[in-house]
Amino acid sequence: MTGELVAALEALGFSVFRRGALADDGPLPPTFVTVWGDDSRDAAHYDNAPHALVSEYSVYYYTSLGPARMEADVDRLVAGLRAAGYQVDGRGFDAAADESEHLARGLRARMTERRMT
Repeated sequence: MTGELVAALEALGFSVFRRGALADDGPLPPTFVTVWGDDSRDAAHYDNAPHALVSEYSVYYYTSLGPARMEADVDRLVAGLRAAGYQVDGRGFDAAADESEHLARGLRARMTERRMT
């Protein structure tokens, strides 16, 4: 599922990295997104069997291009993730950035896959 999330974000034009995968010694891109799979759990139980899988992800957006760019990109991220079938509540939360010139915003994205077993 993480691959599908990365593909959805890349389709929106963002550079995407797995959280913690950027090198410490190089310059950061001006705008990028990181992802991390937080949880996956069975759901929609019927006859003692799960009929859905809920996967939850943290999506962090970073930019050095200013607050107006961050606001516009976060709106685009939320709309794009929802269009790809992810559930995103609100517009996220403030997040810390390792570099002082970057602003950061975090989002939680959920995907529910229905499956019949």
